[in-house]
Amino acid sequence: MSVNASSRRNLLRASGLAGLVVAGSAVATGAAQAAPSPASIVSTVDTVAELRALNTTPFEDGAQVLVAGYHTPGDGGAMAVRWDKKSDTAHNGGTVIAP
Repeated sequence: MSVNASSRRNLLRASGLAGLVVAGSAVATGAAQAAPSPASIVSTVDTVAELRALNTTPFEDGAQVLVAGYHTPGDGGAMAVRWDKKSDTAHNGGTVIAP
């Protein structure tokens, strides 16, 4: 049994348009989102010195901070760090940054 190429194209075209309609309706109605938890709010600082000077009292466990550079922003020392309230690991200037 042979399938007509033009009817296959019509089927693909119709299914593609149906997909666009579904996608368009999802965009038009908006997606449901949960409110961010305090731990998912990301703070930013320019340097590790600014990071170490932060008041950590209000930080929730797991709070995240983006650091733009080690000594100056853009110097190659950028990092993303996560606050661990229970940590008692000593500051080592690299993998552990203590306040």
